[in-house]
Amino acid sequence: MTEEEDPLGAFDNLAYCPSCSCLAPRGTPRCLECGSFHMPIVDAEERIPVEERVSRAPVVEEPRDPGFYSIDPRGEIPEEFFEGDEDVVSEWEGASIDFGLGDDDDEVATS
Repeated sequence: MTEEEDPLGAFDNLAYCPSCSCLAPRGTPRCLECGSFHMPIVDAEERIPVEERVSRAPVVEEPRDPGFYSIDPRGEIPEEFFEGDEDVVSEWEGASIDFGLGDDDDEVATS
């Protein structure tokens, strides 16, 4: 190796990602490894056609039922029922497979 060659010269036109420290060519707007942006994209909103832009409408908050927030310590807790709350375990009959995991199951089966 001569004195004119610099082994670190290979890194002259590279920049590192501040998030993951991956090396990429200088001026790359987005990291090739982790995907984070290195510089803001100023015209990003202008690239989306006006017809496809999503309007940010405020979310209307519905009034709450004060019965659910009782201060009375003797007050009843209202119960709600949802279809998904039904018991998902059912009794199987007619199966010949034993799903026992060990000796404890053998003792129960023999008694």
